[in-house]
Amino acid sequence: MKLQDVLKEESEKKYEYKIMLAIPFADNNNIKHIMTKLEFVMKVNDIEIVRIASSTLGQDLFLDVVTGLRIKTSLKRTAIEDLLEPDFKIMSFKEVKNAS
Repeated sequence: MKLQDVLKEESEKKYEYKIMLAIPFADNNNIKHIMTKLEFVMKVNDIEIVRIASSTLGQDLFLDVVTGLRIKTSLKRTAIEDLLEPDFKIMSFKEVKNAS
């Protein structure tokens, strides 16, 4: 088997992950912008969002926002963490077994 065949096979492999993110400094004015930015970052980096769910807690100026994602991508965990960590706090990151 040639090296280029191995690399092609590796790049075609899809991983599926479940991720829980905390969104710091969210408030009623910027939460939609933050969620739009998250979806944009995922799309630009060829990450398919299978499912997304958000929960907001708090009634004052700042909210505690937790977002759950289920994604499919050819990227490995470390690459995804590098994309998310500057803006989002990763609370949980698990690979879903038997992803195609």
